[in-house]
Amino acid sequence: MLFDHTRSSLVAGLTLASCWLISAALVAQPPALRGRQDSLANRPLDRRGIENLVAFTRLLGYVRYFHPSDEAARTDWGSFAVNNIDSAESARSPQQLASRLDSVFRTVAPTVRVFPSGSRPAVPKELDPSPDQKIVAWRHRGVGLGSLNSRYFSRRVNGGDTIPGLIGELTQTLRAEAYRGKRVRFAAAVRAEVSGAQNQARLLLRAEREDGQPGFSADTNDRPITENRWNVYEVSGNVADDAESITFGSMLAGEGSIWMDSPSFAIAGDSASQPSSALVNADFEQTGRDNEIPGWHAPTLPYSSQLSKQNPYSGSMCAFLTSHDTSNIPLPSPNQPFVTYLGGGIWCMVPLGVYRDSLGTLPHLPGLMQPQQEAIIASGENRRIRLADVALAWNVFQHFYPSFDQVKADWSAALRRGLVSAATDTDQSAFSRTLLQLTSQLNSGDGIVYRETGSAEFSPPILWDWIDNKLVVSYVDSTDTTGIKRGDVVLTVNGIASGEALTRHEQLCWGMTPQRKMSMSLHSLRCGPEGSELTLTVQSKTEHTDSIKLQRTFHDRALRKPRPGKIAEVKPGIFYVDIERISGAEFKNALPDLEKSKGIVIDLRGDTHELKDGPILHLMDSTVSLIRWGLPVIVHPDRQDMVFEPGGWTFEAAKPRLKAKISFIEDSRTSGENMTWLALVRQYSLGEIVGDTLAGTNGIENQFSLPGGYRILWRGTTQMGGGGPQLRVSGIKPSVPVQRTLQGTREGRDEYLDRAIAVVSE
Repeated sequence: MLFDHTRSSLVAGLTLASCWLISAALVAQPPALRGRQDSLANRPLDRRGIENLVAFTRLLGYVRYFHPSDEAARTDWGSFAVNNIDSAESARSPQQLASRLDSVFRTVAPTVRVFPSGSRPAVPKELDPSPDQKIVAWRHRGVGLGSLNSRYFSRRVNGGDTIPGLIGELTQTLRAEAYRGKRVRFAAAVRAEVSGAQNQARLLLRAEREDGQPGFSADTNDRPITENRWNVYEVSGNVADDAESITFGSMLAGEGSIWMDSPSFAIAGDSASQPSSALVNADFEQTGRDNEIPGWHAPTLPYSSQLSKQNPYSGSMCAFLTSHDTSNIPLPSPNQPFVTYLGGGIWCMVPLGVYRDSLGTLPHLPGLMQPQQEAIIASGENRRIRLADVALAWNVFQHFYPSFDQVKADWSAALRRGLVSAATDTDQSAFSRTLLQLTSQLNSGDGIVYRETGSAEFSPPILWDWIDNKLVVSYVDSTDTTGIKRGDVVLTVNGIASGEALTRHEQLCWGMTPQRKMSMSLHSLRCGPEGSELTLTVQSKTEHTDSIKLQRTFHDRALRKPRPGKIAEVKPGIFYVDIERISGAEFKNALPDLEKSKGIVIDLRGDTHELKDGPILHLMDSTVSLIRWGLPVIVHPDRQDMVFEPGGWTFEAAKPRLKAKISFIEDSRTSGENMTWLALVRQYSLGEIVGDTLAGTNGIENQFSLPGGYRILWRGTTQMGGGGPQLRVSGIKPSVPVQRTLQGTREGRDEYLDRAIAVVSE
């Protein structure tokens, strides 16, 4: 959906871990210096050093992501950055800096040139036009950062690179009731363009049970489709007695293209069965928006599908599925290299295309040309690692973040501040704060930082919220013995006025909307390492003031404000459904009651859920499309000439159709797939939205690791119209806004739920 749902539980965990880092960074005290290593750990940068590291950082990104030599493609860039950053920092003049960078970068990029201002070198002869040799150049879709099966990937065109483990599917799905216990077949005319054993085109046919387990799965794996001429292929299988759905279509494993036409689906051996009657758009003659294929589920990135008039098997059009480049961006010419000023008095010349022969990219370098790298301690307490991490992280966003036009970040200034801070950070927690400060300047919900070795976060036995401009305790676990009460106002946290403490945390929190940033600030202020303490000054409703010490002993997810049952009749004929807690089986069992209800409240507060057959699908009369997003296709540095491949989601109406009056509850924690559902609600007027503005962060997840055990999660897609709300900019605002009150909190009322029930009861 608007988020990568296959990783929703991971995202929730990362968010919590990130909040722990914020808390740890803010409360950590500088340790005593421990010998020479620690004395180096907080050495500040001088003016020349800052300029040198800015130049090094920029060159690092240009060569890593855009110079297409075989040597650069094989380089461990984390180690490269860590092992060479000291040499760059210590240069005392532009001439010395240029000489050092030119020498070390040529070991991985032999046609790169670094030079002081006023002394531009000639273009290397290896870049002269060569009609007999292929051009190799990087083509990024988003950016591939090492995760298998990611929707983002990077490859060198003509470089011999592969995309391991990726599969694209163009499919249609039917309900399985009419086919249970029977053998079914799917046939279609197919032709393909694939090469190499790893790249295959196939037909597929599978059935799924309610829990997502296979009822059967079959494809033409034993007879892959490799010919670029039309042939009719068939696949069949026995449908399980408890199957819920049947999916069929074409599949592309790896790279290539596949054309499909005249598909048919039928019960095997049943002469009375009408082969194509169950299919939608079986002849591919119906057209959709932006050349979509109505009735068929499009593949996920990095694949795309569309209708094609290129040599159809029958009629005027066929279906086309491809992993090939569809952006029409020409490959950069090798003899027209990218030239730019790096800062610090030096320039670079970086060819974005190079030639290759049968042995690889030119010129060929002898093996092990890189100097021996020094072994280092992989820790955020190492100054070189901290500086290298800032350089590595900054470059990902500099070249591939698609939403700078929305967030308005001064990213060049952010680099300088990040380097200055990293140079003097005293420990890993302090550096965590530096990374958070860097990514928080994206101001968009992107750049969630966590330590791969960090422990889970813990909370005292309370929850709190910002209500009536006060920090108010909104829930107290029954095991608490300190005497703190629901509705108490927190005046200070660890000796700092609560408003000021929240402001400090908010500076390190991500989120486009103020509501999201406040939600994250409340969370990070409360949570921290297990066993750590919070000292609060609280004021009761009688205005009595007391100092209370609370220990963080609860895993944060163990604390939950009271709600009705997962599916509950809260008033006669009025039902409550908690999306965060119910399973598909529980929802299906409740459908008969929901069909007869007068009103339904659907609670979408909280994290992404994994409910496959969402209640919102039962509110629609027909198949609908939602917001379209764009994945950037990038060939040039600094986001120049960035173009976007469109994507989006199609949702099929589910039966039975619920006719009750509907309201939906959202708040500042609403995220992931729940945001998708609310976008559907708003776009198609499916009901009233009650509560507060939601998180305002959407997109498909990407992530990368940094030396020292740090990881950053971000989103590399952007919204592209389609009539939907600008979720990233403003979130979804409620049609029925609710302001929580101090009085309501003290009385233990869920004011969002109360209003949502009233809406469907009117």
